[in-house]
Amino acid sequence: MILLRVSPENPADLVMKIMLEAAQQHPKVLADPFPAVIFKDFGPTYAEYRLTFWLDDVSDRLSVSSELRSIIKARFAEEEIELLPQAAILAGSLESDS
Repeated sequence: MILLRVSPENPADLVMKIMLEAAQQHPKVLADPFPAVIFKDFGPTYAEYRLTFWLDDVSDRLSVSSELRSIIKARFAEEEIELLPQAAILAGSLESDS
C-alpha cells in the first residue's frame, strides 16, 4: 500500500489515474486482484490517496513500493501535480504493506 498526500488543487481523477497506471504497468504487481486507488481523505490543505496492490512474493514489497513511488513522482512532475512539501509520500500505516 502507498499513501500519497497532494495539494487539494490537483484534479482527483488525474491523480488516481496516474497512481493506478503505475501499478498496472509494474511487472511484479498482480492483475488479479486488480490494483485499486481510493480518494481516502481531504482537508483544506491536502488530499490523500491510497494505492493498494498485490504481489506474488511479499519479499518484493519494499522494492516494488519504492519503484512505484519513483514512477508516480515522475508522472506527477510531468502533469504538474503538486505533492505536499512535508511527508508528501507516506508508506505503510497500521495496516500491512502490499
